[in-house]
Amino acid sequence: MGLPPHPFAASYNGTGRGPNQSSLPFSNAGYAINNHLHSFALELNSRTRGLANRLFASYNRFRDFRTPFSPPYPTIEIGEAGITYTTLGHEPFSIHNILDQDVWQFTDNVSVFRGKHVVTVGANFESFSFYNSFNLFRNGVFLAPEPFGTTFNSLSEFFQATEPSNPNQIKFQTYIGTGPYKGEDMSVGQVGFYAQDEYPATDRLNLTYGMRVDFPLYFTKPIDNPFSRDTLKALDANRMPERVDQSKLPGAIPLLAPRVGFNWNAVGDRHTQVRGGTGIFTGRVPFVWVGDVISQAGDNPNLYPKGPQRPSGSPADSSTFMQSFDVNALAPNFKWPQVWTTDLAVDQQLGGGVLGTLEIIYGKDIHAVYVRNADLRAPVGNLPAPDGRLYFGGAGNNSLNPAFGGAGRGIYVFDNTSDGHSLNITAQLRKNFAFGLGTSLGYSFTDARNSLKSTEIAFALWQNLPVKSDPNNPELGYSEFGQRHRIVGTVTYTKSWSPSLTTRIGVFLEAGQGNRFAGAGTNRYSFIYSGDVNGDGQGGNDLIYIPRSQSEIQFAPDTLSSGAIVSPQEQWNQLNAFINQDGYLSSHRGQIADRFGEPNPWYNDVDLRILQEFALQTGAQRHGFELSLDILNVGHLLNSSWGVRKVASAAATSPLKLVRFDGTGAPVFNFTGPSQTFIDDASLLSRWQMQIGLRYLLN
Repeated sequence: MGLPPHPFAASYNGTGRGPNQSSLPFSNAGYAINNHLHSFALELNSRTRGLANRLFASYNRFRDFRTPFSPPYPTIEIGEAGITYTTLGHEPFSIHNILDQDVWQFTDNVSVFRGKHVVTVGANFESFSFYNSFNLFRNGVFLAPEPFGTTFNSLSEFFQATEPSNPNQIKFQTYIGTGPYKGEDMSVGQVGFYAQDEYPATDRLNLTYGMRVDFPLYFTKPIDNPFSRDTLKALDANRMPERVDQSKLPGAIPLLAPRVGFNWNAVGDRHTQVRGGTGIFTGRVPFVWVGDVISQAGDNPNLYPKGPQRPSGSPADSSTFMQSFDVNALAPNFKWPQVWTTDLAVDQQLGGGVLGTLEIIYGKDIHAVYVRNADLRAPVGNLPAPDGRLYFGGAGNNSLNPAFGGAGRGIYVFDNTSDGHSLNITAQLRKNFAFGLGTSLGYSFTDARNSLKSTEIAFALWQNLPVKSDPNNPELGYSEFGQRHRIVGTVTYTKSWSPSLTTRIGVFLEAGQGNRFAGAGTNRYSFIYSGDVNGDGQGGNDLIYIPRSQSEIQFAPDTLSSGAIVSPQEQWNQLNAFINQDGYLSSHRGQIADRFGEPNPWYNDVDLRILQEFALQTGAQRHGFELSLDILNVGHLLNSSWGVRKVASAAATSPLKLVRFDGTGAPVFNFTGPSQTFIDDASLLSRWQMQIGLRYLLN
């Protein structure tokens, strides 16, 4: 399948490459993705008196690779005022992009039946082996402006740099990489041991309690790295000197997870059912992050091209362990994610055949993951009031290792925080009628906060995280996932005309604040500056200060491409009107905007399904069929203005461009935003879709 340029990370000002309402890439900047999967599983169940055993084993083999639409060439991005307008050249994430995975799993559970108790003890072992070849910067550092990279801030800048009469004309061919590809082999695993007891304490109360312990395992030993350990200076999360050893991974740190649950039939006859539990749950990190650590060794002298080639993958892959642009590392005491989750729910028969449910789920992070740049120096001061955010010195002055970080490189360390939490409240009513009608109506509220904006590359996890002040100590912000309010209703009707003919009609109704998550947002949004306001060396990650009045912001005259000049007063008038039309901005004047503080507007969808079941009899054989018609967003079929969702335009979420700092250190801006935050969503979510299906049932 053909895909557009990678939209999620590492693009001009973090705005993505489209295609979207503001960006149209050239077709050669796309790629095709290929997936080959083979899966095998074996399960053996045995039982004797008072004892049962379940043994499960599986092997999954994945082979994924990309086919880019361009021959080797730099990735050229052209944007203006913080917005990407077009991309051409080789898609950077698809340069010899190969991922081979081999996954083994073994589980054995033994259940012992003693009186009322069912005690289960077991063990689980999983092994993950990867070969990953990822050559993001092989054809140049496309993120940087020329002459260091191939990103241009305007069409005129691009035309000037490529003008044949220009003595400094950029030679794109010189950026094309040669030699072996970069690639790494990596193996990790997880072993867990657990015990659980299921116990009916009374006729109406069932208890389940147990303990699990997991050990993360790192089977791959990175090549010794004296460069990161002995050459580079670094600061930890408390701005104290630390030694970052990229070649040292954490040991098998045990992660304990006690849990208890209950189910109580409060008054008998299941009229009031109370259920819930509390416990700690352990997850995995995305293993691509561990792969980042293995592959991003910086100028390690033991790696190619200074050191010997160390072939990786199959001989046909022509790749080797290699030096890299950045350094990635795991903190010495890094732990896999753990969350303490508590659930309490009540199912209540309300009379008249109505069943009501109320459920509350609260989660508290114990070990969440975030990324810090250990090369970032301590702040040198603060911006003048009312903003007041920390300032890290600006370009050329914000790195502990000027020859390293001064070139845009970083020491990105995966570390843990316990600050995140989430709350979900769900209420639902259900009723079935004797004549074949079934109905339900549900509402859910979600509030989730964390310190991470998810993506797959370590430097992008740091560079693309919107912050109010310190990118190495990110404040708690809204999660980009999860709709704050969501209402769901269903109506189904079943009519059997005869034993061989049945009609089913279903309507699904949904309304919500937010949207389906996509890489460029569409669920929640951050308002960020175009430019490096806090001087940490990264543009496009500083959340804007929302001024209460004109006295709290400075503008410079802005000369448009047409030659017209927009005065500071006109720009304030435009910004003030922009703030007033946006509910979030207008209610947060005098504050720095929250990360993902702006939720997407409310939307509504109605989906329809009609299913006809029929059967044909041929002798003793009965042949069953199902003919279905599905219409998604049926309202948009009836009226082109119904069922259309809204999204924030890229220009709206980056409305202020940093021009300079004045003599007091206060930033001076140009307003580059539109008049309104939200525009119509042109994706498939705002369009009606129809599907016709026919299924044959084997009897």
